[in-house]
Amino acid sequence: MRANSYEDFSLSASCLYHLDKESFKCPTEHPDYKYLTEQILVIKNSRDNKEEITSSLKSIRNVLGRMFGREFEISIIDTELGSSSDFFGVNVYPDEHGCERIAWGLINQKAYESGETFDSVANEWMQTYCWQIDLDSKLFFDTSFLFNPSDIIAMLIFNIEDTIFNATPALMCASAIRSQLDSNSILVSKFARASICRRFFVVLVILACRIKSYPYDKVEHVGGSCLQYGALNNAYNDMVRKVVLYSGNSKVDIPKAVIHDQLNHAVQSLFACIDNMRYNTTMIREMIEKLLIMEKSPFVATLFSNILQDIGDYNRKQVVSMESGITSREMLELNDKAIKFRQKVLLEQAKKTAIGQFNRIAQESLMDLLDGIGNMKKISQKDIDMVRVASQKIQDADDKFYVLDDLHSKLEVVEASIALLDSRDPEKMKRVKLSRQVLMDQKKQLDAIREDILKKPIEPPHATKLRIDVDYPKGYDG
Repeated sequence: MRANSYEDFSLSASCLYHLDKESFKCPTEHPDYKYLTEQILVIKNSRDNKEEITSSLKSIRNVLGRMFGREFEISIIDTELGSSSDFFGVNVYPDEHGCERIAWGLINQKAYESGETFDSVANEWMQTYCWQIDLDSKLFFDTSFLFNPSDIIAMLIFNIEDTIFNATPALMCASAIRSQLDSNSILVSKFARASICRRFFVVLVILACRIKSYPYDKVEHVGGSCLQYGALNNAYNDMVRKVVLYSGNSKVDIPKAVIHDQLNHAVQSLFACIDNMRYNTTMIREMIEKLLIMEKSPFVATLFSNILQDIGDYNRKQVVSMESGITSREMLELNDKAIKFRQKVLLEQAKKTAIGQFNRIAQESLMDLLDGIGNMKKISQKDIDMVRVASQKIQDADDKFYVLDDLHSKLEVVEASIALLDSRDPEKMKRVKLSRQVLMDQKKQLDAIREDILKKPIEPPHATKLRIDVDYPKGYDG
């Protein structure tokens, strides 16, 4: 239920006015709003005073923590002044541990098989307590970007509400990943869930947090948002108009289809890198290295650096820091050849680990496809016909995922059987009891059914939009 005025507007965690409505008729009269304004002005006037900026950011963090019931770390990210091409405004991310928990939840096999992926990921998102806020330096220091304190407060509140209290970023990731899991072979899906690959999905969590769309002249993302009323609503609308003025319409009222296409493209690229890891780690390493080179946020750069370390890619400083003892570190620092040799060794070790892990998964997958006497399982025409009939009865996303899972389990048997015949290894070939012609026909039929299933339009899941109500303690004075 939406409130129509301040009088019937229930106190929200994001609200900036006191329980005593006789004292605070408008959110902008509340001490928290005034204090945020003061601290933003301090930052604007302290461009060369890091101590003042740090102190003000800490004060803003404390106010936001009290308002939203979360813990925040806040940083100002230096971006090129005078340019609108890289303006991002405000980005909000789960902290490092939150990103990793959510990333693992996105590809968790048990949740996937039980059909609970979306619920479990949304719950993990909503329950994340610590968050990182990155603020664009243009908001404060670029004289050609005329954002006033009210604009910055409105942008902060919108992005916090729209990210933390709205699981849409997590659900968009889950939908894109699930579609990719279902369009790839079961073997590639198993590779994606390998321990060495889990942290890769942090990249998608970061991307989803960065894809934002400011509604123009309306705010409906969180029930009870103070941005829907009075002076703060005007501040929000002014802020959106300035976003359009400085960076165009690329961040305003973005169609959902465009957002899903961006995420789907990123997911496809990531899965291609994961599939390639059965041979080497070059493709995934180059992708993360490019992202790291372009990254301006220290928080995000640390996440990407951690991913590179997982696959044996350490920079000079990291290699030196791994050395035990101050003297040995100093000696290594002076020896470029030794550092390059160790970097090469670490990469080779990671490559062997990845390929070994993927080979083990492939071998285990093959064993699952054998019958009780060690021959490849056989797929009959009846099995294929049953999948075809089930595909014609698909009505929702759950039906689609269930049928695709069944289809891929059969397609995996057929493709593995063809691969054994193509190996020309007599020991492997004798495990297959169907001719290559029959197997190729079965593959053709299953591929056609899969193509039809993937073309069926299914609406992506919608995020739960929360109304966040908080009872402040008696006597609370802001």
